[in-house]
Amino acid sequence: MIERGFSNMTTLKASGNTQIQKLAGAIAGNIRQEGEVQISLVGASALNQALKACIVARRFLKDDEQKWDIVLQPEFMMQN
Repeated sequence: MIERGFSNMTTLKASGNTQIQKLAGAIAGNIRQEGEVQISLVGASALNQALKACIVARRFLKDDEQKWDIVLQPEFMMQN
């Protein structure tokens, strides 16, 4: 699922069942189009899938003419 999040940035949602290649493609595509993306997730397995997807997305972006790179900035929030 994709929605607009913090500061009008695209927010991708990840779960423990998220397909890594699909999330990686969405991450790379949003970085190419907008220059940034955020991923919303809950739980250790979702975090694992999101981190793997970031690694794969970095490979997707490696050969681009623009020379994109990925920087991760974790932020933890309490849920009610």
